[in-house]
Amino acid sequence: MGLPKEELQPQKLTFQEYINLERENNQKYEYHDGFVIAMAGGTINHSRIGKNVVSEIDAILKKQGDKCEVFNSDTKLAFQDKKKYLYLSFPTLDIEIPFTDIYRKVEF
Repeated sequence: MGLPKEELQPQKLTFQEYINLERENNQKYEYHDGFVIAMAGGTINHSRIGKNVVSEIDAILKKQGDKCEVFNSDTKLAFQDKKKYLYLSFPTLDIEIPFTDIYRKVEF
């Protein structure tokens, strides 16, 4: 029987420590009320696909005269309580469907 393994306890960081960690390591991290989670890196093909998706959606919105903006996964969001800083989970697509359309498709 081996020696008991030490349990690793997550360590809370201040917001400034989080910012310093991200700058020093040249990596993306999310911040959840003091706890930091490393984000996975992407591949070249992942980046190409993301670029193409953002470009296409942006072109469609501009054609329609929409004032919406499209962002990629390098965009960090700060929540109002300043306890959470996250990168966009790309791709994110919000589609509004009128309730009447959903109702028509449901069979009882």
